[in-house]
Amino acid sequence: MDLTQLLQTMRDDIASLDIGQKAVGGLVVTLLCMVIVFMVLIVLMFIVKAMRIARKEKGNQEGDTPAVKAEALVSLPSAIISEDDDEIAAVIAAALAAAGGGASGLIVRNITRVPDQSTQWSKTYLSYKEDI
Repeated sequence: MDLTQLLQTMRDDIASLDIGQKAVGGLVVTLLCMVIVFMVLIVLMFIVKAMRIARKEKGNQEGDTPAVKAEALVSLPSAIISEDDDEIAAVIAAALAAAGGGASGLIVRNITRVPDQSTQWSKTYLSYKEDI
C-alpha cells in the first residue's frame, strides 16, 4: 500500500488498518504537518523582512536619521551627583549611544528621576510579595 492509499484509508476507515500501518500513517501525517508549518514560518519570515526593508526605505526617503539628540534628552545637575549616580549616568549614556548607533555628538547634561507612578494595585502586590 503506498502513502496516498494509506492516507485515504486512514481518512475513511482507520479501524481496518493494522498497528504498523497506523504508526506509519501517523508519522506521515506528522511529517506533512511539520513541513506545512515550517513553510508558513518561512513565508512569514520573508514578509517581516520585506516590511523591515520597506520601513528603512521609507525612513530614508523622508530624511529621518536614527541619530539621537542626546543633548535634549539627558542632563545631569552637579548638585545631585554621587558615586551611584555617576554609574547610572554612565549606563544611561551608553544605552543612548547604543540606540543612536554610536557616541558621536552624545552629551549628557541632565538626568532627572521620575517620581514613582506605580498604581495602588502594583504597590499592594509588591508589599504582598515582600511578605512572602
